[in-house]
Amino acid sequence: MAVVARTYRGALRDLEHHGRIVVADAAGNVLYHYGDPYAITFARSAAKPMQAIAVCESGALEAYGVTEQELAVMCASHNGEPAQVALVERILGKAGLDSSYLQCGDAYPISEESKREMLRRGLPPDALHCDCSGKHAGMLLTAKIHGEDLTQYPAPDSPTQQRINEIICHVCGCGMEELFFAVDGCGVPVHALPMVKLAQGYARMSKPELLGERRGAAARRVTRAMTAYPYEVAGTGRLCTCLMSAFGPVIWQIRSCIFLRDWPEGPWHWHRGQTGGRLLGIYAGCCDEGVDGSWCDLSAGAGKAWRMLGTEHL
Repeated sequence: MAVVARTYRGALRDLEHHGRIVVADAAGNVLYHYGDPYAITFARSAAKPMQAIAVCESGALEAYGVTEQELAVMCASHNGEPAQVALVERILGKAGLDSSYLQCGDAYPISEESKREMLRRGLPPDALHCDCSGKHAGMLLTAKIHGEDLTQYPAPDSPTQQRINEIICHVCGCGMEELFFAVDGCGVPVHALPMVKLAQGYARMSKPELLGERRGAAARRVTRAMTAYPYEVAGTGRLCTCLMSAFGPVIWQIRSCIFLRDWPEGPWHWHRGQTGGRLLGIYAGCCDEGVDGSWCDLSAGAGKAWRMLGTEHL
């Protein structure tokens, strides 16, 4: 396992964070790696844009009048800020549902400000404030439009999850035998596969025509929603939101996965020369035991640094 970050107290090294990084193109070629690019890794929240393809293909967005902004929060690991929670509640309401149908578990918001406000008001944690509530709302809409049992949508053998498994395999160019499963913190299956395949999947989503007409159209809707509404994907102070706000359709990110379209001319021309204009996917995984949400914490810190530095320093 490679050291990907170190923290210092004064001049002395304090902590080390271990992980892996891989950059791949749409064909699955490893262009750069730090650590083992073929290590089996849980996608966790990085799978959310692929999971959201299922609701796009289902017809639920049209049937229930779901907006692009609402689709963005279905792809999110959101902060639980009031505007984000209101979007999830609105999605459910459009399908005649409410938060009692969510099986993501109760949680306080990632946003410290929002959490403090709930504590000040004496409010308990709830499902709407869970960072995965948007994803679960999307799964519920998919199950409802197909006429399935809404209480079973998180089950590994449910049609909802089986559709998602097929989508992840197709997008990432892997066989079902390369996909491994466990239960995520929010109660639905979490997928593990070789890191390079995750990076490849994100590169393939950057060129939707590789996925076929129907799936390509769904992938295009997902990436368009995320880049149009970066705040909904993460929130205040988060690196995901900062990157997408700064670069729009050139770059998008969800937790530990980054997707790069071809860079424009100008100060980024050197990058075009290095990649030959290829569309890239980057996957970075932090593997420290007992460090829950470490990438989220690093993301928040990096987001603050990004705003302080400005993009001209990159």
